[in-house]
Parts: sequence; C-alpha cells; structure tokens
Amino acid sequence: MRQWWIFVHKELMELWRTKKLLLIGTLFLVIGILNPLTAKLTPLILEQTLGHAAAQALPKPTSLDAWAQFDKNVTQIGIYLFALIFSQTIQQERQQKQLVPLLVKGLKRNLYILAKFSTLIGCWFLSIGISFGITYGYTSYYFPDNHSPHPILAVIGVFLFGLVLCAMIIFASTLATQSFGGILGVVIMMVLFYVIQFFDQLKAYSPYTLLTKSAELRVGTEQVSTLWAPFLVSFVMMGLLLIFSITILKRSKL
Repeated sequence: MRQWWIFVHKELMELWRTKKLLLIGTLFLVIGILNPLTAKLTPLILEQTLGHAAAQALPKPTSLDAWAQFDKNVTQIGIYLFALIFSQTIQQERQQKQLVPLLVKGLKRNLYILAKFSTLIGCWFLSIGISFGITYGYTSYYFPDNHSPHPILAVIGVFLFGLVLCAMIIFASTLATQSFGGILGVVIMMVLFYVIQFFDQLKAYSPYTLLTKSAELRVGTEQVSTLWAPFLVSFVMMGLLLIFSITILKRSKL
C-alpha cells in the first residue's frame, strides 16, 4: 500500500506540474457549459438562417435537447480529448527513463500500473463530475421541465465506462513505442466497440452500451439493471487489460 501511494503521489505531482489536471478540468467545464447553451441558442441560430416562420414551426428546445448534447459531446469529444491528453502516460516515462530510479529502489511495476490506473480513474470521475454538474445546473435553470426526471441514473453508465476507458489508455500506452501509439490504440478499440453495435446479439454486452443507454435511463424507459451485462464485460475487460499491461511492462527493458 505504501509503494502504491508513492506512485500515486508522484502522479498527482506530475498532473499539477504539467497542468494536465487544469487542462482536463477546463475542457470538461467548457463542454458542460456548451451542452445547455447549444440547446438554448439553436432556435436563434435557425431563425437567422431559415427565417422566423420556419424557426417557429420547429419544436421548442427542452431539457432533453441539453442532455442530448451532453451525451453527444462526452462520447464524441470528451472521451477522445481525455484519451489524447493521457495517451503517453506510460510510454513517455519509459522513453525518458523516469521509471529507472524508482524501480531500482525496489518499487514494484504492478503497483506502478495500478497507481497510473487509479489516477486516471480519479481524473475521469472529476472530469465527468464537472461536466455533469455544470450541465445539470444550467439545464435546470434554462429548461425547468419534467422531461428528464432521472439525470443522475443516466450518468452512471458514463462513469462506469471510464473504468474500461482508463484501462484501454494504460494498455495502449504500455504497448506503444511511438508518441502517437497510445491514442491510436484507444481509437482502434473504440472502433471495435462501434462495429459491435451493429450486431444485436452482441451489443447488449458491449461496454459501449454503458454510454448508449443514457437517454433511455434519463427518461425512465430503461432500468439500471440493463447495465449489468455491459458492466460485467467492462470489468472483465478492465482486469485483462491491466494484467496485460503489467505483463508487458515486466518483460520490457526500461
């Protein structure tokens, strides 16, 4: 436990020194502001482009539109920004020989991987928490309706998907030898998730389903129990990716 904390403390200091924590927090804060703002301003933009009569014929935006922006921005922008910022988390330290002084002192490589993973999970939870909190506050202010009765239930899947996402980043960064290798590995795995969504018998078990069920959970047409299957698959996948990462790091030369 002491060795794990040494690595975690090192990661926290690195996040502060490189300003990555500030960067990721700011990016997800902006995403949180844009979600309800986009829904609010869309009618005004359409009125300017299509004319007043055409804009009036369109339905007025509701809280569903703001949360739809949250779902889209997190899955299409937030995930990849997060992965890009942390894609070199292990590969860069190996190239710069930063691990050698620590491991020479007897610190274990498996604890190093687990500390990296723990720090990434903390950053993911913080990022989503910031974006969700800002979106929730502004959506409640601009769209005080009852169309989205369960926003907290809907974000559970997003938090849980972070477990497998962070494991994917760790694995890709451990395997990578080039600076772009980490983000490329994550993109390839995400593409596989997208492909699985085309197969009805498989998509119910895909980790990506944790994200796609958000809208249904928010309005109450789906139960949280539907997340159990993709969560269990995600948990197993997370464990395997971490084991593979530890194995690769133990067999590699630093």
